[in-house]
Amino acid sequence: MRERYSSDSLDSIFWNYVANPRILWEDFGFWYTEVFRRVKKYVDKDFEKKLEAAKKIVSRLDTLTDKSYFGGMMNPAQVLRARTGGKLERLGVFVAAMRVMGIPARLGWDYRSAEYLSPLTNEWERFELPGGKEVKPAERTTGVILAKFVLNGQTTTDVDYYDDFSLNKISDGVFDDITPPKEVADSFVIFRDVPVGEYAFMTGWRNGYGAPFVRIKPFEVSEGTTYVEVEGGFPPPEMVSAGDLVVRKFTGFGEVKIKDVRGRRLKKSDWQKDTLIVAFFDPKHESSISTAKVLAKVEDGPKIIFVATKSRAQAKKFCRQNGLDGRIFYADEETLKKVLKFRQLPSILLLSDGEAIMWTEGLNLAVDKLIEQLLTR
Repeated sequence: MRERYSSDSLDSIFWNYVANPRILWEDFGFWYTEVFRRVKKYVDKDFEKKLEAAKKIVSRLDTLTDKSYFGGMMNPAQVLRARTGGKLERLGVFVAAMRVMGIPARLGWDYRSAEYLSPLTNEWERFELPGGKEVKPAERTTGVILAKFVLNGQTTTDVDYYDDFSLNKISDGVFDDITPPKEVADSFVIFRDVPVGEYAFMTGWRNGYGAPFVRIKPFEVSEGTTYVEVEGGFPPPEMVSAGDLVVRKFTGFGEVKIKDVRGRRLKKSDWQKDTLIVAFFDPKHESSISTAKVLAKVEDGPKIIFVATKSRAQAKKFCRQNGLDGRIFYADEETLKKVLKFRQLPSILLLSDGEAIMWTEGLNLAVDKLIEQLLTR
């Protein structure tokens, strides 16, 4: 298929938008044969005939109001057999038809259109419903968002949807989460081809108990370029209460005879000076595994790792598989509770001269960012 279709396109374009059997979140199924049967006589035709064939297939489908039925999104084969579908499902049929004819296609990021990579212009062009109507770029009023992200007073472009921010379209007071493609230039994150209207950036932060602090930055997109400065990271100092970063009072580690994987004992002097990350994990539990992988991203600061196992080899294997480095201790969970009175694992602390400035327990997929913010604050 790679040799026959879009052989001159980039591999990433081909695998993502031609050979990819997944369009969005439709019921997974092998729809290729059903769709190909409808368009096979156009496969060797020129681009315009392929485009018209895909439009014609969609135009023959009846409109099914998206809110008039229960169940998940049908895949293209199911829609064709039913001869009806909701807006996204009919757009999915268009995408599938274009793909089986070798034209890269995808759903638009706003879910209101489909897009295909035209071989005539080498640009992504839009196809919108109803009636197979194609909207030319010139007919759409859009703008560009030039966003400057400032986290804890520092400008950064290393931000991701949902991890660091969300972008919302505001319509009649309702926030609609959107994910337009983004790119980076200099110190800015750029969002192009965004329809004019009201929007808001949202950034958040959670304290040690999981309670959120949310910033909302409303703005309006007009034609041309709209500049927005987005603040994130820690709340203002006056809004952070004592204990926000510490789930309970830390009184030190218990004096338990416990050795690391090299046979050395834990001493008070090991944790009562400088900045230190201390983490307790259950190697068999998914929450510990996932949190360990995130903690491994923190490069600054030494680490002491406690693994709830009687096996020295298993403790070393757990750290190696999850990318953790540092001094590794191991013992059964009851013994580890004598070292630290945790209530659940994983349990992670950031110490400064023996005082806890952060202590979080349970699954934490943002612990790396929290620690990095504390280390640079």
